[in-house]
Amino acid sequence: MKLLAYMVVILATLLLIEAAKADVRLTMGGGVYHIARDRDQYNEANYFWGASYGPVFGATFVNSHGDRSNTGGIVLRSDDRAGIEGSFYVGGVTGYDEPDWLQCAGVDLCLFVAPSVSWWVRDDVALTGVLFGDAAMYGITVKW
Repeated sequence: MKLLAYMVVILATLLLIEAAKADVRLTMGGGVYHIARDRDQYNEANYFWGASYGPVFGATFVNSHGDRSNTGGIVLRSDDRAGIEGSFYVGGVTGYDEPDWLQCAGVDLCLFVAPSVSWWVRDDVALTGVLFGDAAMYGITVKW
């Protein structure tokens, strides 16, 4: 039993050490451009706030229909190449009535994959764009 307790303490310590190395990011955005639809019908001021801790992210925004949406999941990031970083956000989103581009479970939770690109203008500040369905959202990301 003592060995099991030691193993749990060692595993928890290793996880905490690894978590301390994770980068923390905050993304603030204020606009969207609808690519494939009549833009006059949709909210073009999708103010959003997002945060990530290592590979885990969460965000909230007013969606294209004017409803509050919340997302959460994991982010898969590429290596930073000459200041450009590509990412894929994979997770769940609330606040939509089963649009054709989301996989919904018949409840207020849909699954999504959203590609993103960030241009790091400084080591800790980037201009970020995310393609969420047919909406190209953009904002500023701060990393520390």
